[in-house]
Amino acid sequence: MELVIIDDTEIPNQEILYRRIPPEQMKFEGGQWRVSTGAFTTRQASVNLASRISPEEILGSYPTHSLVSFTASNIRELGCLLAKETGDTDPSHFLVCREGDLNQRISKTIATNLIKKVSWVRFNPPQSTT
Repeated sequence: MELVIIDDTEIPNQEILYRRIPPEQMKFEGGQWRVSTGAFTTRQASVNLASRISPEEILGSYPTHSLVSFTASNIRELGCLLAKETGDTDPSHFLVCREGDLNQRISKTIATNLIKKVSWVRFNPPQSTT
């Protein structure tokens, strides 16, 4: 997989980014649901630009998933950047990666700080498996 770093001026800091959250990446704590750090502690966190795709298009094939949003500046302030995979033809799709090493995992500390900044766009509480 070859990643291409996108110039910061191409995607403005105020750009809203969407991330799809499967039910298993949510936790019930303190009387409310929140996103688990596992949703972001990956080498490349897949996101979509809100200016190029609707929440309905993202969630269309994933009826049990939720959707959160945050801004490009939120990830940049935490030492991450937006990258594009060579050959990816979806103009809305980008990857959040650690700055300096695109293949290094996003740390739990970065994920924890990012989760504090996310907003629910669509919330689908996980169904009980008991």
